[in-house]
Parts: sequence; structure tokens; C-alpha cells
Amino acid sequence: MEDLTEELIRAAREGDAQGVEAALKEGASINFLGKGGWAALHHAAFEGNVEMTRLLISFGADVGVSSGKKSEGGVTPLHLAAEAGYDLVMEALLEAGADIAASDSNGFQPVHWATTQVTALAVLLSHDCNLSAQARDLSTPLHHAATEGKLDVVKWLVQNGADCAIGRPWTGPKRNRHRTRGPSVWEAYTGAVSLLSQGQIGRYSLV
Repeated sequence: MEDLTEELIRAAREGDAQGVEAALKEGASINFLGKGGWAALHHAAFEGNVEMTRLLISFGADVGVSSGKKSEGGVTPLHLAAEAGYDLVMEALLEAGADIAASDSNGFQPVHWATTQVTALAVLLSHDCNLSAQARDLSTPLHHAATEGKLDVVKWLVQNGADCAIGRPWTGPKRNRHRTRGPSVWEAYTGAVSLLSQGQIGRYSLV
């Protein structure tokens, strides 16, 4: 059975619809976590394959399935799609009932994972996400965007109502997928917010 389910996961990862259907027909478990800690739907979301995502959902895949990886506890397919900006995959997951506020083991919601670009944030906002959601370390999407040097995202978040008054987070667990930018992160964050409020964003750069 395990080999059969691993075949299902391979097929999902590679976009092989016939392989997925064949594995399921033979009795593969659609929500089984493979050797890498992900279910088939994680792989479809990670690859940005909306057709595969929809196919798996049609066969009963759990849109809230959590990663079994130690470094990614609680990570759902929506987290992965949000990080990459796969808007169509995100829409498919959300329409199927994915929890927009699902938290990973660090308390990061999909909105925290989506701060590398505006596309994913716009999708989440259209489904009423909280742009000021705080993680376990008290960080918000605005902190993450500043940390990652994404000035366009900082600007978009502020313009769409993200709370600029939430204070500096304490040092806690961080997403291991993203490097920080050194001790000037907080200064970059406060500086960006200040210049945004003054209408001077065009002269500011997070470097």
C-alpha cells in the first residue's frame, strides 16, 4: 500500500493525471503523507499545477492536510501556493474550503508566507484574510515584507489597511525558507512605514 501511495504522490508531483487516477483506483490513500512528509496535494500546490490540484480535490483530497516535515509542521497546500504566488491554485484551494487562517508550527498563516509578492496577498485579501495577523513571535506580514526587502509589498500592505502600529516582534522562531537582512531589518520596517505615511515612498529603498 505504501508503494502504491508513493506512486500516487509521484504522479501528482509530475502532473500525471492518468497515473493519479490509476493509483487511486488500485487503492492508494489520497491524503497519505509520503516519505518526504507531503501529501499529493502539497506537491500539486508546490508545482503550481491547478489542474492537478482540482483533480485531487475532486477525489476527496483534504485541502487542510498538514506537512509531516519537522521543519514545516502545520504547513498546508495553501501555504505553499501562497508563498509562490500561484493564484489559481490558491483560488481552487480556497473555493474547496481551505482555512485561510491555518497556522504552521510557528504560527505563520498563508498571509505571512505570501509576502514575497502582491499577487498572492491580493487573492487572500479577496477572501477576507487578516493582513495584520500576528504569528507566535508577534510578527505580521508587514514585518515579513520589510525583512525580505519587498518595498512594493510593504506599500501594498499599508495601502490595503495593514496595521502599522503593531510593535517590534520579540526574537522567536522564523521561517527557515527566508533569510533575514541583518540588524537593520527593524529600521527598514519603521523607515518604510514612516515614509509611506509621509507620501515619500518613491525615495525609499530597502537594501
